[in-house]
Amino acid sequence: MAKEAVMRELGPNGGNPVRFTVKDSNAFSKGAIVFLVDPKTISGATSIAIKPVAGIAAADKEASDGATDIACYTEGIADCYAGTAFVAGSLVTVSGGNYVKAANTLDKILSGMVLGRALQSASVNDVVQIKLGAKL
Repeated sequence: MAKEAVMRELGPNGGNPVRFTVKDSNAFSKGAIVFLVDPKTISGATSIAIKPVAGIAAADKEASDGATDIACYTEGIADCYAGTAFVAGSLVTVSGGNYVKAANTLDKILSGMVLGRALQSASVNDVVQIKLGAKL
């Protein structure tokens, strides 16, 4: 079973949900970390290829359900699962399987792969709070 992120605090803009285009054939769960592909389209891809993070899916998306757009949270605080250990304040990116890890290489940070900033230190498999869209 996938470990989805859970939104804890949405902030004054309700998590600033942004609508993105999605292929009708795509499927992912609410809380899935989704990636940006061109043009303003998201994918719930499972590969960890260099892709910019769009946000966290605000609803379930079933394959071939007729939906071609979905909202994603781009701000707020989310509970995420740590794929590696990291310290509070680290910029984090996707580790695979909806886990997060420290974005410790410049290419990940500059290519838009940062999901947010860790608000606490984490060990592997810990649930850690991440401030989405944290400023670099």
